[in-house]
Amino acid sequence: MPRCLTVLLLVLLPATRAAAQPGDFEAAFRPATLRIDFYHGGTAAEEFYILDALREEPGWAGPPTAPASPFDRGRYQVRVEEAGSGRLLFACGYDTVFGEWQTVPEAKERRRVFREAIAVPFPRHAVEVSIHIRERSGRRREACRWKVDPEDAGIRRDPPPGDLKRVVVLENGPPARKVDLVVVAEGYTAEQMGRFEADARRLLATFFSVSPFAERKADFNVTLVCAPSVQPGIDEPARGRFSRTAAEASFHSFGLPRYVLVQDHVRLRDLVAGVPYDALVVLVNSERYGGGGIYNWFLTVTAGNPWSPYVFVHEFGHAFAGLADEYYSSAVAYEDFYPAGVEPVAPNITRLAGGSERGRLKWGDLVAEDTPLPTPWPRERYDALVAGQRKQVTAAREAGQTEEAVHALEARLNAERRAFLVGLEGHGKVGAFEGGGYVARGIYRPYLDCIMFSKALGPFCPVCRRELLRVIDHLSGR
Repeated sequence: MPRCLTVLLLVLLPATRAAAQPGDFEAAFRPATLRIDFYHGGTAAEEFYILDALREEPGWAGPPTAPASPFDRGRYQVRVEEAGSGRLLFACGYDTVFGEWQTVPEAKERRRVFREAIAVPFPRHAVEVSIHIRERSGRRREACRWKVDPEDAGIRRDPPPGDLKRVVVLENGPPARKVDLVVVAEGYTAEQMGRFEADARRLLATFFSVSPFAERKADFNVTLVCAPSVQPGIDEPARGRFSRTAAEASFHSFGLPRYVLVQDHVRLRDLVAGVPYDALVVLVNSERYGGGGIYNWFLTVTAGNPWSPYVFVHEFGHAFAGLADEYYSSAVAYEDFYPAGVEPVAPNITRLAGGSERGRLKWGDLVAEDTPLPTPWPRERYDALVAGQRKQVTAAREAGQTEEAVHALEARLNAERRAFLVGLEGHGKVGAFEGGGYVARGIYRPYLDCIMFSKALGPFCPVCRRELLRVIDHLSGR
């Protein structure tokens, strides 16, 4: 079996290599998955890869008509090239837990290693698989490369776990022609699987009531994976609570209480082995507010919190289409997540480098001629409103009010905040409103309000909605 080169290669991609055409996909790949497990580690300033295992899994969820994803998103990109010729056969972008960890203070102080797994279509002939990193300048460089011979006897071909119950909730066609959504249980014991299924169906019902998923429900397949945990709930380090669970998800990721992540991606992939998916949801058995979403990696959401429906849809925007957070006033763990002077790759925020030129704006075709860029709005008034509301919530918690009472207060205040936005002159217009991507200045969002901006189960703005539809179209072969 191939051995990993554990050096970091500072090689720019050749610009002239030919790419495979859509009709070449079936000639290059068979309908199975090549899973590559590896260790990904480093610090804020370095990273390295060490190969662990190559695995063949049945089925491939991606469309067989597209050799490469049309979306240049994510900090990382996996590429499959024909051995010898270097012809590009497949490429897809993604983000990782390690990539986020690099932006938190801890990464400046010590090294860490994360287990990761990437999946590509299984090749018919010898290929080279490489991972490329988008540097903070925006340029990509090659980080590692592995030769893969599909006939290698060292490729593991373990059968999928037969002891995990799977429930098909929605089946509208073959995986290669649908958006395959898989929901895996986390923190549910074997005796609680009935609750898991009920929780999943309840949240999925809300998900398919939101546009554009409501109109495109026929383009989705949905499967539940009933992975039992030894103990209920998940880790809550700040509260000194720990549980033995299927995926070992945890609150307080990167020091943020509400942020729920699965740091061992290989462990998670093992739970869903043999179930092709385009989007993976980790449904957590908890009543706490929490979740997280990483592009083309996974999303997490707690099942029993009043805000869970909103969190599910919001985090799906991150994980499925690479949408950025448009808010800027909530606490986050990151430092300088979007480098100054570099245009973010996320489709719904911008540095507005082109100023008032619509032709240089990602969503410029949606901006009316009489809408100025940047688009003015009373951000200071909004900030004052939000600050006052937070004081009210803090005071309610300090006064010992119940969680139900605090939630009711938050819901009322959110309604007031959204009513404020609706009453502004720029409401309903696509423009470039300053404030987004965790910072108040220098980054612009396309709409005054959106589910990627507000903590509310509201609609996606026209720009986010269009991007979600583009991904649905791609994965469903449209």
